[in-house]
Amino acid sequence: MAEFIQVMTTTGTKESAEKIARHLLKSRLAACAQVGGPVASRYWWKGELESREEWSCTIKTSKDLYGRVERAIHSIHPYDVPEIFALPEGAVRLARSEGCENQAFQFGSSVMGLQFHLEQTPESVRDLVEHGRHEVVAGPFIQSEADLLSTSFEAYQRIHRWMGEALSYLKSVTAESAPGS
Repeated sequence: MAEFIQVMTTTGTKESAEKIARHLLKSRLAACAQVGGPVASRYWWKGELESREEWSCTIKTSKDLYGRVERAIHSIHPYDVPEIFALPEGAVRLARSEGCENQAFQFGSSVMGLQFHLEQTPESVRDLVEHGRHEVVAGPFIQSEADLLSTSFEAYQRIHRWMGEALSYLKSVTAESAPGS
């Protein structure tokens, strides 16, 4: 029986996301594909903070076809360096947001994926708030603009240390449960 995975990528237009989906389906490289969006993306590109609306394309395919799917996406994707992200079938999403389908996920009892940003500094957060101020909205898990901007450098250092410790712990737990350990 084939092992299935979900492959995700984002593009700048709905049309290009649909083109990728159609191409993979017509080529029999995908069992199904979904196009969603738009989402507001923020990212660093060539040393500049960028902001744009993007569309996601989520593809269900077999693990055996992943290499061909990735090459096919690269061949028609409009971005120079497209993000292509795969999750195995059976992975459980623990958290998602409007901007990221896979904020956190777990696969089995020993693999967990977390998305956080150790690169954040008070300066980079100020830039993000300045360029995305209209998107900072109140919510149960969303800091206010004032909270974001008042976070001290020492708090960032603590957060980075805690995240480093969490990664070290997850790495040790995964290593302990790996076959042959």
